[in-house]
Amino acid sequence: MMKHSRKPSSKHLQRTYTHRARRLRPQIQQIYEEKKNLLYIQDGKPEKVKKFLSFYKEVHIPHQPVCLYPHCINGKIPKIIIDIGFGAGESILQIASISSYRILGIEVYQNGIAKLFRDLPDNALKNIRVMQGSALYYFSYSLPSSSIDAIHIFFPDPWIKKRHHKRRLLQKKHMNIILKPLKIGGYLYFTTDWHEYAEQVYHTLMLDSRLRNRYYRFAPRQEWRAETKYEKKAQKEGRICRELLFDKIM
Repeated sequence: MMKHSRKPSSKHLQRTYTHRARRLRPQIQQIYEEKKNLLYIQDGKPEKVKKFLSFYKEVHIPHQPVCLYPHCINGKIPKIIIDIGFGAGESILQIASISSYRILGIEVYQNGIAKLFRDLPDNALKNIRVMQGSALYYFSYSLPSSSIDAIHIFFPDPWIKKRHHKRRLLQKKHMNIILKPLKIGGYLYFTTDWHEYAEQVYHTLMLDSRLRNRYYRFAPRQEWRAETKYEKKAQKEGRICRELLFDKIM
């Protein structure tokens, strides 16, 4: 008799966010309710994630390498991007407006998800899915190994008090979880306006033999990355935004 694998508990994973509930305005609430059934992957169910990534089906194309994605064109595979903590969704909207990449957003707060739903154009709906909750949990439970091309982590909570540093998302103890679904040749793109956190992440990534820095130290802002509301506020208050762009090489 075949044993079913148990859904893992999230108790052993460090919580990297705070609970914050805000009531949605009626108009946004209506949009949220209309689109959530289409765009939500409830509880990060692995079979639904795999279906969205089209990871479960092989397609053979004449004179082309085997392609694992049914929507591939001429043997080329559209990029799969994970955006962790996307806020109001500016980065997702920017990428969706200039490409047909498939984007899986992970966000804790319903208000940010509702704003993304509100602003997302109809022609991008097929390429976007959202999971609400802990990124570490979904990376552990929902995402197949070597299934995504890019991880975007833009302005995560820096947890500036020393006693709270254990809650930071990018740190040594989380790297195995975060890098597992990233393909070799894929990249990790991180930004923060908190200098000490930038230095800590820089050293963490530099010491990981699976990664290689694309630049000498900090990366320049990539032209295609949307400027977020939070980023503009940080710049107005005089904080310098630092960026890291690392490729997975093994």
